[in-house]
Amino acid sequence: KKCEADPSACKADAAAYHSLRTEVDGAWHGTECPKEMSMSCRMSSDECKHFPKRACAPRTCYPINLLKSMAKNNRCQDATIQCDGHDKISLKEKKAEAYKHMILTRIAAFAHICAECRGDAKKYYGSKLEEVSSLEKKCEADEAACKDVQNDMDVLIGEVDGAWNGTKCPKEMPMSCKMSSDCKKFPKRACAPKTCHPINLLKSMAKNNNCADAAIECSGQEKVSLKDA
Repeated sequence: KKCEADPSACKADAAAYHSLRTEVDGAWHGTECPKEMSMSCRMSSDECKHFPKRACAPRTCYPINLLKSMAKNNRCQDATIQCDGHDKISLKEKKAEAYKHMILTRIAAFAHICAECRGDAKKYYGSKLEEVSSLEKKCEADEAACKDVQNDMDVLIGEVDGAWNGTKCPKEMPMSCKMSSDCKKFPKRACAPKTCHPINLLKSMAKNNNCADAAIECSGQEKVSLKDA
């Protein structure tokens, strides 16, 4: 607009525009960070060819969240980032941490399930926690093995999810149960150790979900309901 109003000022405005464009490009490509985007970050990814190498970001950004966004936008499973004033972190490290946290949450949940089977359930989920830790150490010891480790970890978590959601019961939790209730968020399926009594499992589920009525039918067992108990 300034140039349109005063043609004699256009040359100076062109220089100012070029300077502004250079500043914006530097911020976008991470080569020169302005004070408003002062955190300079370096990134790398062995599996994704076109993954960005550098970035500028506001100080309010968490490096791991910035990395996750970059990875999602580039459809990349593994990458690392190191920003000013922060330690270097990678997606694979955070992935293992997230898996371990999820398994620990499920172990804690089983602490409120019927007493006769919580020990066996804890033993199963505890063994999976140890497997995740073992895979994590394998990756740390041999960078070249990380891709296979990530695949193995995904398979392991798929198994844990199947056991938790009752869609595929492992040999350690072989009793497959179907449940029903008028309560909206009541679980539909569950896997449990053979040491579980279905009615006690149902009572625990009902208590945890604040539900007064529900029914359960487990493999090799007759259907029972809270009304029958």
